[in-house]
Order: sequence, then structure tokens, then C-alpha cells
Amino acid sequence: MAINKKNTSEQQYQQSIMMESVPISNDGVFIRDNKTHESIKTTIQNWQLRNLISCCDSRNTIVHPYHESLYSYNTETNSDSLIMDNLPYAPTTLDSGYGYIALAGHRGMVMLKSLSTDWYTTLKVGLGMNNCVRLSQHQNDGDLRVTICNNDHTISVYSIPNMQNLVLLDMPAAINQVAMSPDGEKMLAVCDNGCVYIYQISDYQRIKELKVTEEVALLACAWKPTSDVFAVSTQNGLVQVYDAHTYQLMAQLGSVESRETRNAPRSIQFSKGPLDLLAYAEHVSNVNIVDTRTYETRQIIRLGPQDRDAHIAGLTFSSDNRSIMVALETDLIQLPVDTVARRQFPSARRFLA
Repeated sequence: MAINKKNTSEQQYQQSIMMESVPISNDGVFIRDNKTHESIKTTIQNWQLRNLISCCDSRNTIVHPYHESLYSYNTETNSDSLIMDNLPYAPTTLDSGYGYIALAGHRGMVMLKSLSTDWYTTLKVGLGMNNCVRLSQHQNDGDLRVTICNNDHTISVYSIPNMQNLVLLDMPAAINQVAMSPDGEKMLAVCDNGCVYIYQISDYQRIKELKVTEEVALLACAWKPTSDVFAVSTQNGLVQVYDAHTYQLMAQLGSVESRETRNAPRSIQFSKGPLDLLAYAEHVSNVNIVDTRTYETRQIIRLGPQDRDAHIAGLTFSSDNRSIMVALETDLIQLPVDTVARRQFPSARRFLA
């Protein structure tokens, strides 16, 4: 699948420009090629939730669900290995890390599985659909935890592996996603009511409620590796970037898709280390990659043909930070980052000024 750098219409380009808080140039070249892993399929179970792939601790391994089965795909050997089949539900969300895989689905169903042993457990959390599941490590004692957001307006936190319920937070509306800061101190929770709630993880006390939109739901969130910046995405096609100390808006980034039902950024992630990139995938076809040194340069990559939508099931950086992995319903796309160029120059835009 070739990368088309001139892949947006003039109307879409102008719409994108109008939504940006600062002028942004779409001439970034962070990705120069791509690789399609054909027939590595990922099943989307919910129209709004697109958080369905995760990189395991191994740099070459991507976990993805297909119907009621869970697979592990190795991008070097091109082997797709079955982890579990005949699951009691088709996952709506999953996460991996710290030697575990966590997946969740409708009617409050959650499963955790060890990647190194036969151990697994299931539990029911909440009354509705689970919108998000996240694995994390507590900063004080190093204990592993799983956090689950249910559509019944609750956030539940359990310890691993004894599955003790540590916290139950009642929220004003459904939480669509949570993200823990890399320093282990804070948790973001983005809500249907347009607010992002920030919690102190040491005691799960709320320290900030930030109103991002008036009537539009927030869908996804992510932290920069330095824990001093976070980003949230909105149902109406925006990504808002905030200073985590002052809560001031640093940048507002738009989608390039013009149709309102197709432009929401549903997957968002910062790169690790010195690459300084922010990647977000729209509802269909488009992946945006932004230089976070200035937020003035972006590369837009269209996946799939111009005349047909390619629904995106999830996006993640590989664990070695060398590629962006994008799951479509039919294939897995690997976008290798030009890491040499990113490490050589502090800011491409600065040299062009």
C-alpha cells in the first residue's frame, strides 16, 4: 500500500486549517514507506471504540482480537499465533504489558491472562459495556493494577493477580478511556460530558476537572513520556494538547476528513524517547503524525483507496518506537518512523524558517 502525500482534497485541507489553533503545515515526512501485513484482521465490536491493538513487551509482537479469539502477531516472522479462542465475548477493548493481557467487552465482562503461564481469570465489572481496560504499575509499591471503565459511569481498579477491588469511582457520565502518566502519579479520564478528569493515583483523589467541550464527548487520551503534557480527542474531530501543570491549551489539531460521522480521532498516542511525535487515527482511513517540538508540522497518511473507507480499529507505537502500527479490519499496517532524521534535527520547521 503506497503512501500518498497528496491525499486530501482542497476542501478537507481548508477545513483542517480552520480548526487548528496555530498554523500547521502538512508537509512533514516522518514516514517514508509502509508495509502491509495482509489478512491480519481485527474485529471492531463498537462503532465508537477503536482501542483494539496493543504491543506486548516484545518489540515485534502485536496483540489483536478477531471475533471471539485473541491472536499475537509477530511482524518479523509474519506469524499470527492463537492465544485464546472460544472467548465468552468479542472484546471491545484490550491492553497488554507487564507480562499480562487484559481484555473486556459487553455486559461488564473482563479477562486477564498471563503471557508466561497458563494463569487467567475472569470477572464481571459494572452493568454495561466496558469502554476501556488499562494495565499499570503503582509507583509506590510496584504492584500491578487493571483499571476498567464501564458504561454505567464507573471506574474500577483491581490489583493483579489477586484481583482485589481497590477503588470504585462514580463518575457523572460514561468514561470512554483512561491513561496513567508515565511517572505513575496521575490518571486521565475522558468523559461523554466533554470533561477530562485528572486523579492523583496515590489515593485516587480528583485534583482537576477540565471542561474541553460543551456538548461533544471526549473519546481518547494519552500522556507524553515526560508526564508534563497530555492530549485528548473529541467527537467532532479535534485533538487538544494541554500543559499538565498549568492545564493551559498548547495546541488544537484537526482531522482532515470532512464528514462529521467519520472524522473523530479514536486512537491517539505519543512516541517515546527523543522522536517527539504524536500520532492519531481518525474514524476511517487517515493517520495524522505531528511534530511535538513545535506542533507546526504534520504528515497525513491515507490508508486504503480514495473511493472507499478503511475503518481503523486501533493505533499504537511499537515497543521499540521504530514503527507506528495501525489495525484495519482487513490488514495490519506498519509505518516505519524515520528515526535517524528525527534524532538529527531539533526541529525541521526551525530550519525552514
